[in-house]
Amino acid sequence: MNSRERFTATFSFKKVDRFYRRELGFWPSTLKRWLQEGLPENWREVNFFNFDREAFDTTILGWCDSPFSPPFEEVILKEDAAKRIKRDVNGIILMEFKDSPDASMPLWIEHPVKNRDDWEKIKWRLKPSSKDRLTRMKRFAEKIEGGEGRDYPVIQGVAGGFLHMRNLFGLKGLFATMCKDPDLVHEIMENWLNINKFVLERELELVDLDAVWIAEDICYKNGLFISPKSYREFLSPYYKELTVFLKSYNVKVVYDSDGNLKQLIPLLIEWGCDGVEPFEVQAGNDIGEIRKQYGESLVIIGGIDKRVLAQDFNAIDREVKRVLSFFTDKHGYIPMIDHTIPPNVPLKNYMYYLEVLRKTE
Repeated sequence: MNSRERFTATFSFKKVDRFYRRELGFWPSTLKRWLQEGLPENWREVNFFNFDREAFDTTILGWCDSPFSPPFEEVILKEDAAKRIKRDVNGIILMEFKDSPDASMPLWIEHPVKNRDDWEKIKWRLKPSSKDRLTRMKRFAEKIEGGEGRDYPVIQGVAGGFLHMRNLFGLKGLFATMCKDPDLVHEIMENWLNINKFVLERELELVDLDAVWIAEDICYKNGLFISPKSYREFLSPYYKELTVFLKSYNVKVVYDSDGNLKQLIPLLIEWGCDGVEPFEVQAGNDIGEIRKQYGESLVIIGGIDKRVLAQDFNAIDREVKRVLSFFTDKHGYIPMIDHTIPPNVPLKNYMYYLEVLRKTE
């Protein structure tokens, strides 16, 4: 099987020759450490970890950043030896620490939208027909090789609606707006939907997309940030409309959220989601129970505890054996560490993990 056939079979719950190989990512400080431990500088170009090939774009419709076009200009407002205060590409004023920018969360000071007047001032950056966004889309499409007969999947990343609104309001501001001005929340979600449908419809004229990957992060260790009722009111209708549109082109939809996903999964299935990642173990996700409960309703991606990678080889052996015991039929699962890999993991441990995983698969 080639990478695209393997990807397609996984999302059809058909048996694969081996599991599809991918990773959510690595902290910059992890890669810095690994380069000192023997990782080649050109590790991406030579596919050092032997992942399946895929084209995954996060620049056209956002990912952790909102789909502003143009984005806000990044400006440093204040700086000293330890920290800097800046406005980022989402228009958020935040403070970040210089000594460990990828190992510590920034302090969010101010978000760009507090009320409808603020929304009116910035929504010009969120026009569906943005020339710059369409230009980036066309450039991405031009890089795709092989047409419909290519041997790798093409995936379009999308900033989720909740993530986008969190960038606009901040969590507290978003919760307050849901209560005080629900019509504004719906207006923003309608705009979000229109951007994605407009761009994806044109992208599908140029590229045979395999999947849309939605970045959301709507959960924490105890469950959803909002109630299931609020999710159904403010998010589900827009996700369902986007998903119906995408499935008319046979495009799969995958949802990315940290935290405990127990409350979330039934909501995703309601609107037609095909797969979910990364199933953080420390947040209480048990993919064995999830597979038992939901069967072939959902492709599971991840669920291998990143914490064991910093332990000994025996711990890695046990964790791989534990997880793969749930998927002996190799149906509907992509093995993956349950989030980006932190810098306390030695390169030799990660390489051993890959060796064990691939011997077992």
